[in-house]
Amino acid sequence: MRGPLRPFIGIVGVALMAGVACSANPRGSFGVSSPPPQPSGGATWSHLAWQEAGPLTEFGQDARIEALAERDGIVLAGGTTNPLVPDGLILLTEDGRAWQRATDEDLRGVEISDVVATADGFVAVGFEPRVDPPALDATGVVLASPDGRDWERLATLPGAWLSRIAAGPSGFLAVGEVEMKGVVFASADARRWDQLPSASAFGGASVVDAAAVGGGWVAVGSSHGRAHAWTSPDGRTWTSAPMDGADPVPGIAAVEVRAITTAGTGLMALGTDDPPCEGDPEWCPHYGAAWWSADGTRWLRLPTEGPLGQWGQRVFGAGDAGFVVLDGSAALLSTDGWEWNEVPSNGPAPRYLYVDRAVLAGDLFVVAGMWIGKEPAALGVGAARVRP
Repeated sequence: MRGPLRPFIGIVGVALMAGVACSANPRGSFGVSSPPPQPSGGATWSHLAWQEAGPLTEFGQDARIEALAERDGIVLAGGTTNPLVPDGLILLTEDGRAWQRATDEDLRGVEISDVVATADGFVAVGFEPRVDPPALDATGVVLASPDGRDWERLATLPGAWLSRIAAGPSGFLAVGEVEMKGVVFASADARRWDQLPSASAFGGASVVDAAAVGGGWVAVGSSHGRAHAWTSPDGRTWTSAPMDGADPVPGIAAVEVRAITTAGTGLMALGTDDPPCEGDPEWCPHYGAAWWSADGTRWLRLPTEGPLGQWGQRVFGAGDAGFVVLDGSAALLSTDGWEWNEVPSNGPAPRYLYVDRAVLAGDLFVVAGMWIGKEPAALGVGAARVRP
């Protein structure tokens, strides 16, 4: 199915894609990098006080949330009402319980794929697929809002399936697909965009995600079965960053990176180790792979015996506490991905919610995904108060 490069899906309350993921993983020859020294006395979560979670059926059974962002205590969710005939779906909440939908003509016909908070409000990216007649091309769309309610289209990028947006001191980076290859667009103001030359900037590799780090940028992608990472001071000039365990080994035909998660303790890149497979890639086995970096300049391979070895696992930023994984009915917290500790829950976790998006807004941890506790499945949300 054509469209933007999708991140993985983490699941709360049910087995994690047991029929697709593999349990036996012949990856011992990758080795695991040694963990960096961590300062003592860092932030942590003592427990999560989950609020009542449930489906949002009023937006239709085909609605889905693709991104969450937070600004000044407001959590904004971006997505679509229907992927086949999309209209941009923007939802707002202050407490994770009551959600309000923003209605604006500039959202019509757009599938929102990512949202980022800025000093001036929110910037979103998405695309308008050609639906009459259906085609394999789309028009990328960039929108902005000062408050999440009133939106303005800032730019359109013909032929681009935009999937990611990152904001930093020097402007914006948007990642997407053009002619089935991952590309990067750069802009100083989110209105005028330049597509970066893949050959000179990234050695011809396909880029899948980017993030702002300090005053610069990091990006990740893959090429010819090898994982790659890059850094840039300005979003336009890029340098390759060393990455442990980025090349295939016996039993693994390809190593790929799919997404970046940022936290106050560093960055984590998620990807897959893919064994040889002659069939449809959608049904081929995959193993989870992950890397940690303090600042994007050097990436260390993480152990995969725990939650990071599960293909389809999602990792979310937990601020200065590090990274959090929702694994079954448990929340697991880690400073850097080497060791994970369960966070006790004060109240029931959202056991029927497939969680594939989460954001931390102060002490409120908001999650979104697909609610499977009833038929048909519907958009679902939940939230928990974080206790230090």
